[in-house]
Parts: sequence; structure tokens; C-alpha cells
Amino acid sequence: MAGHDHKPVRHNHPGEPTKGKGEEFLHRTQTSLCIHAQSDPGQKSSDLIRLLRNPSFLVLMAVSIAHGFGWASTTYHLVSRAESINIEPDNAALLLTLMGAGSLIGRLSIGWIVDRNWMRPELYYTLSFGVCALATFITPLITEFKVLVAVALVHGISNGVASVVITMTPRLVVKPSLASTSMAYFFLAWALVKYLEEL
Repeated sequence: MAGHDHKPVRHNHPGEPTKGKGEEFLHRTQTSLCIHAQSDPGQKSSDLIRLLRNPSFLVLMAVSIAHGFGWASTTYHLVSRAESINIEPDNAALLLTLMGAGSLIGRLSIGWIVDRNWMRPELYYTLSFGVCALATFITPLITEFKVLVAVALVHGISNGVASVVITMTPRLVVKPSLASTSMAYFFLAWALVKYLEEL
């Protein structure tokens, strides 16, 4: 089992030869120890408790939920907001297309930017979250179609950046063994936010 080689394993009994056709023979006690070391259900059940005791993770969860509400409220209500200020339905729908295009640009560009190591991922997320929040707050105040176009693009780009960087952020504040679990709760929070916005 050394070196992570995958070999067929058989248990040897007293008096049984220890060599076979390419098979590796282990004593039963050795195999039992390996299985016991690899399975620890008690540790998995305590992952959530360990995450809830991490203040940095709780802050990230709160920010993620707020970000999800801001994104959903803008996405779901942008067209109706545009139509309420007498913008043609086709032009109002175009705003969502522009937001989607901006999101694509943000998702593609942030990978190249992060590779430059100019800032840490959590700073990129903070900036993108701030831009998303600003765009969300000023959207109800805008009455010009051209300004809404610019805001939709900026909002889309910042949301695209945040959607990528958010996958890098939890592992910076939790232990490596909890990284995948923390991401699962992040995405669960986003899903609940989007569901609540649709009600």
C-alpha cells in the first residue's frame, strides 16, 4: 500500500504462503487498522460545529448571503424597474442580456488577473462585492436608459468576478480539511437566497 499503488489484497491465514500471482498479502490486523484509519464518521459530523466556531467563516457567510440578495433583487426586478420608467420592453430585456455579457467578461478576466498575484483573492471579492452593492443601491434612483445600460454592465462584470473568487475565499479562512464542506454551505446559502427571492 506504500506509494498509493493499487494492488489486489488478500488476507493470509496461518500456514498460507505469502506470495501469489502479483497479489499482495496482508495480515488481517493490518487491513483492519487501515480501514479504521480511513473512516471516521464522528469527525465528519462535527465539521459544521467547527465551521460555526470560526468567526471569519461566519462573516463570509453573512457577506455571501447579502451578496446573493443583492444579485437576485437586481436580476429579478431590473426589467420591471426599466418598464416602470417608460422604457420599451425590448430595451428593458436587453439590460439582462448586457448583465449576462458583463458577467461572462468578469468570469473570464478574473482568472488572468488572479494569476498576476496583484492582490489576495479575498480583496478581489471585497471589491467586487462593493461594486455589486453600489450598483444595487443606485439602480432604483436611475431614470435614464443609457445609465441603466452602464450599471447593468458594471453589475454583471462585478458579479461575474465575485462568482469565481468566492470559490477561492473559504479555503483561506478554514482548515484544508474543511474547505470542501465550507463551499457546500456557501452554495447552499446562495441557493436559499435565490429561492426566497422567487417567492
